[in-house]
Amino acid sequence: MRISAFVAIAMGAALLPPVAHPALAQESLMAPRDEEARVADARSAASRAETMDALDRAAMVAQDAFRSGDAGADVPVIVVPDGEDAFRAIVLSDTAVPHALARYRVGAGRVLSGGMIEDAAERTLSPEERRLADARVAALRERESRGLPLCSERSPRTIALPREDDGTVPVYVMSGRREAGVLPTGGHYRFDIDAAGAVAHWRVMADGCRDARWDVDDPELDKQVFVLAHTLDDHPNAVLMLLSRRLPFSMGVVTGDVIWPVIGGEITTPVPMMDDLLPTEE
Repeated sequence: MRISAFVAIAMGAALLPPVAHPALAQESLMAPRDEEARVADARSAASRAETMDALDRAAMVAQDAFRSGDAGADVPVIVVPDGEDAFRAIVLSDTAVPHALARYRVGAGRVLSGGMIEDAAERTLSPEERRLADARVAALRERESRGLPLCSERSPRTIALPREDDGTVPVYVMSGRREAGVLPTGGHYRFDIDAAGAVAHWRVMADGCRDARWDVDDPELDKQVFVLAHTLDDHPNAVLMLLSRRLPFSMGVVTGDVIWPVIGGEITTPVPMMDDLLPTEE
């Protein structure tokens, strides 16, 4: 979709602001920044979302292989990059000391090799795998202990990224998808887990519980635009960029006085949002 067409559609769409949850501890936004800095951060978020998307899709392939297509509860999985365009996905036990139940090498949306682990000696996690597994559990416990709301009855999805330069492991805890044609845009969090397994920092990535909904049989889905007001950052963050990759149409993220066109996880420069172009309440 051309940007000019995107803006024309977005300006006519209904803008629904997210509803803040009073229990959420969220840092206040920084002082207004120039557009160049905001665009740079948005592009960085888009790059991180690309990594998150690849890790999560590899996890889903492993989950499907492990449960043989059973659509039951999600099984815990961690994913480690393994060469170019391939990943090592490890299905974990739900025990106090996690171990590997299955290992899969995943690439191009399918299992390349691996399967269930029969030999108990091979179930021990490597130090890198154990670090990701422990960080995942720490993030889930922190969300639950703080009573941070989810926007789905399903178990939350977790995406643990590789360790960063400061030694922390970022773990995203996200509201699970309930059904085809429905995607929760709120109830998503980030937890940074330090080397000792403690939560060094956490934040809300998208609040409120508005759903993006669409008719999966609509032949003109690609012509629609989902517009979302975002008050937690001055640019679309990594979770919003990830969500845009899961939508069958474009997204417009409103931050303050601008709207950011986001198309399939790709960001462009923001467009001024003029008050007289916003829908009026009747």
